[in-house]
Amino acid sequence: MADCCLQSRPWNNSIIFWHYITELTSVFGTEFTDIWSTSTMERSLVIFLVFIMACALVQESSAAMSEAQMKGAMKTLRNMCMPKSGVSKEALASMKEGQFDDEDRKLKCYLGCIMNMMQVVKNGKISMTMVKNQIMKMVDPTWGAKLVATFESCAGVEGTDNCDLAYNFGKCVYETDKDAFVVP
Repeated sequence: MADCCLQSRPWNNSIIFWHYITELTSVFGTEFTDIWSTSTMERSLVIFLVFIMACALVQESSAAMSEAQMKGAMKTLRNMCMPKSGVSKEALASMKEGQFDDEDRKLKCYLGCIMNMMQVVKNGKISMTMVKNQIMKMVDPTWGAKLVATFESCAGVEGTDNCDLAYNFGKCVYETDKDAFVVP
């Protein structure tokens, strides 16, 4: 079983890993945000169990996530980044409809949180290597190629910080191809 966990597999994706942690901690009655305030032994046990569970659930193929896995991962990201950023549900709903509020710092930092969790921001720039890696692990190759093409056209956006960078990138993606704008 350990060999499966050392190889490059879809569970290596941080989103899937955090999804497993959230699911496991909910089984034990501990909210994700509370787990880090528990003792080191309890925290280590939960992380170890998530690791074992992830290894047991991984199939030998490196296929994309199923729709259910994608929804679960997106829910996990949303549940982590909404409280952290303080963004309102209304602002997220408006953004998903193409109404970007350039003055909403919380919305910008929500997108920054999502991109940081997906590990696609490096040194104040979008890491297209990580974007491609994450996309190919998460979606089927046909849709992935379309997403990569759209994202590459926005790779040069800039921002004053990670929140602003993520917001500008998200807005560019929406304006380039709103179908490629997939935000939890």
